[in-house]
Amino acid sequence: MKAKKIGFVMAMCAIFSVTTLRVLAQDDKKKVAIVTFFVNKQIGLGDGNAQLASRVTDLADNPKFNLQPVLDTFYSKFFHNFAQKFPFELMPEDYVIKNPTYKAYDTSSVGIVVLISGRELNPQGYKTIYPGGFLQKSENRNQNKLLEVFPEADGVMFVWMDYEFVPKKGFAGMGTCGMKATINMWLYNKEAKKVFRISEYATSKKQVAMVGGIPVTAFDKVLPMCEDASERLLVELEDKLDKISRKVDAKL
Repeated sequence: MKAKKIGFVMAMCAIFSVTTLRVLAQDDKKKVAIVTFFVNKQIGLGDGNAQLASRVTDLADNPKFNLQPVLDTFYSKFFHNFAQKFPFELMPEDYVIKNPTYKAYDTSSVGIVVLISGRELNPQGYKTIYPGGFLQKSENRNQNKLLEVFPEADGVMFVWMDYEFVPKKGFAGMGTCGMKATINMWLYNKEAKKVFRISEYATSKKQVAMVGGIPVTAFDKVLPMCEDASERLLVELEDKLDKISRKVDAKL
C-alpha cells in the first residue's frame, strides 16, 4: 500500500515538474511588438505609365473599391493563425496601440518618405509605418525609434499587404492582366538588426483586359481580382510559415 502511495506521489511530482518546465519555457519566449498593420489600396503599376498611375489613384479613392473585408480577413488570419506558428509571442495589442508615445508617433520625423500613398487601411489603433530603408537607406530608421517606444520588446515587426498589376498574356498592347497580392512581414531584433524580411505573393486567376497596354481599372473588375489574390496568398503563406519560423529563433 505504501509503495502505491509513493508511486502516486512520484508520478504527481513528475507531472508537476513537466508542467512547470512548460510554463517556464513559455515565459522564456521572446516578445515581439507588431508596430504597423495595413492593406494598401494604391495598386502598384509594374511597368505602367502615367495614364495608369492616374487611374489607379482614382480607383484607390473610390469608396466602392472596398478592401476593408480583405483587411478584416488578413487581420483575423494573422493574429489567430499565423501568430501561433511563430517561435515568439506577440505583445498584447493594447500594449502597442494604446501606448501614448506610439499614438503620438510622428512618422514624418524619421527622415525618409514613410507613406507611399496615404491610401492605407488599418485596423483601429494601428499607424501606417514603413520600416526605414524600405524606400532608401536612412540612419534614423523607424525600427530604431520604435524599439525605444517599446523597450520591453525583444523585437518589432512591420506587417502589410499590397497589390500590383501583372500582365499575363498579350500582344501589341492587347491582352489580359492579373493581380499580384504581396504580404510583407519584416522583423527586427533589439539591436534593430534584420531577423527576416518575408515578402510572399500570389497571383489571381481572375483577369481583366488590357487595352493599349493599360489594364481595365473599373472597381467591379479589379476588386474581385484583389480578393482572389489575397485569398490564395493567405492559404499559401500559412503552409510556408512553419518552415520559415524554424529559422527565426536564433536571430531574435
